[in-house]
Amino acid sequence: DANLPGRLHRGAGCSFCNGTGYYGRLPVYEMLIVERDVANAIAAGASRGELADIARRSGMVGMREMARRRILRGETTVDEMNRVLGMNIN
Repeated sequence: DANLPGRLHRGAGCSFCNGTGYYGRLPVYEMLIVERDVANAIAAGASRGELADIARRSGMVGMREMARRRILRGETTVDEMNRVLGMNIN
């Protein structure tokens, strides 16, 4: 199921975070390591979708999935990831 569960964390706020519920930064990134399969697909003129499929099969985690994992671990919130990444994480 690609959707997030109904119960998730929400920043409560305190004097330490100036009432925002957030403090510090967490990396949310994606990195494509161009190994043999990816390089061959690029050389063959593979489409963006084909390259994405090959990258995921080789273990690449996209920003949306990384954000989702951080949300599920309680490290951040849906609202913050949507705000920072400018995408709907649900």
